[in-house]
Amino acid sequence: MGKFSAEKRAKQYARLIEAYGDVCAHCGRAHPDTIDHVIPTAAGGGSSLANLQLLCWNCNQRKANAPDPYRVGEILPTLKAEVDYVKWALKHGILQARPLKMVVRKDTPA
Repeated sequence: MGKFSAEKRAKQYARLIEAYGDVCAHCGRAHPDTIDHVIPTAAGGGSSLANLQLLCWNCNQRKANAPDPYRVGEILPTLKAEVDYVKWALKHGILQARPLKMVVRKDTPA
């Protein structure tokens, strides 16, 4: 989430508190201090509210850069609905596609 302004981060934090409460999604500790991607951006996760959760620093460190096994099954239908909407919007000219830059990771098997 490093690309977001402090103002946008504060708004997302407030929306997450409203949606899930002011507790860590893993341990229940009050006033968690990090916003975490359920499916990391490196694994293709986005920054929609459905893919974000509040975690305390310790739980965030334990989870590291891996999909959250507690919530992945919960959010997949929402993410599928978002993908379906984008496909529909592209088909009907509501959105326009732009070229993507392909990146080959060295740790990916050939």
